[in-house]
Amino acid sequence: MRYTNTVLILAVVLLAQTAGAQEPQPRVRSMAGPRLGVTYLGSYRPPNLLTGKKLSSVMTQFGWHSEQAVFPFNGGPTLVVEETILLGGVEQGALVPSVTFLVGVRARSGWEFGLGPNLALDGAALAVAGGKSFNLGGVSIPVDLAVVTSQGGVRTTLLLGYAVQTPNEE
Repeated sequence: MRYTNTVLILAVVLLAQTAGAQEPQPRVRSMAGPRLGVTYLGSYRPPNLLTGKKLSSVMTQFGWHSEQAVFPFNGGPTLVVEETILLGGVEQGALVPSVTFLVGVRARSGWEFGLGPNLALDGAALAVAGGKSFNLGGVSIPVDLAVVTSQGGVRTTLLLGYAVQTPNEE
């Protein structure tokens, strides 16, 4: 009987300890920063909001990028959701806005890949992007190549910029 009581007490103590234990939670980080780059339009010509004139086959891009990254507690690749707003063609007196929403992954080495919708004046399209983020003293410096396919054609954009961690809103 004494043996049974000791085992029961030990079992209750062990269960109480494991019941209070929580699973490790992944770490979440938000980052944001400016983007600039260049887009090769090929035969694609997006609508020009300001003048209606045709654009040349290459245009500049300026914009803002934000991302939410989830770091699994066991290591592994980082899961990333990214939003990028761009204004293109300003050097041509044009205004060509676009918004891209990507879901992707980033390896510990900084290589990243994502895909998702791109919204522009002429409709929705599919964006596929890849590149590498370099860490410079806590500042992320991404260099990415994106290809957007739409009914009007294919456009390829090279973007770079920087991103810093934004304050948590908890």
